[in-house]
Amino acid sequence: MALILVLGAGIAALWSTPWASLAASAIAVLAFISGAYSMTKQAIQLGFPPSMTIRYTSVREMGQIYMPAVNWALLLQAIRRDGLDPRSLNRAERTAVYAVADPTTVPQALLHNLKHNQVLHARNVILTVVFQEVPWVSMDRRVQVVPLGHGFWRVTLNFGFMNTPDVPRALELTQSHGLHIPVFETSYFLSREAAVPTPGGGMANWRERLFAAMSRNAGGVAEFFRLPSNAVLEVGTRVEI
Repeated sequence: MALILVLGAGIAALWSTPWASLAASAIAVLAFISGAYSMTKQAIQLGFPPSMTIRYTSVREMGQIYMPAVNWALLLQAIRRDGLDPRSLNRAERTAVYAVADPTTVPQALLHNLKHNQVLHARNVILTVVFQEVPWVSMDRRVQVVPLGHGFWRVTLNFGFMNTPDVPRALELTQSHGLHIPVFETSYFLSREAAVPTPGGGMANWRERLFAAMSRNAGGVAEFFRLPSNAVLEVGTRVEI
């Protein structure tokens, strides 16, 4: 981690341009996050903090890990540290639904919204859709709502494999759980990952190109979940394979 910090400082010193400063900042942030994960893991092994979920993201590097609880703690520490107090931020009088596969992670679209626009929606829903291994899930088991405070809720929608995953319609059921999601005042934030083939290790180059092409032509999440096209915002990221 120290080597990464030195590298970031060296870039800023040798090339004093806005782009160099941005690169140095990015390297420093990555080092900070990586160090937080590593130190927390070591502390758990020594028996200090309670046990937390540790996810190994590489089969080659033992130290390449991800910890959901630490991820959320870093977000709170950042608060929104840069003066991003949820109670004092500008609030857009709308509802934002952030679709995530893992509800323990901080949605990238939320972080981008805070960083670039310095704005938070009045109601923020961290949404996860789960398909159960049964044909149908009854309406009384369709939705689970957990209030997180400061205008945040974690919502889980359960569907059977024969159910039509109509998310807007299912979200109407949150009304009985104390969460009102207005149909015409809601924006849906989705993440779209663009696979980029890279030379070197990993799969053969032709396989990487094939996978990237299949990924580009995959069906859209918005259509699959019956989201209104005029209320969807996609945040794209490039992933090297």
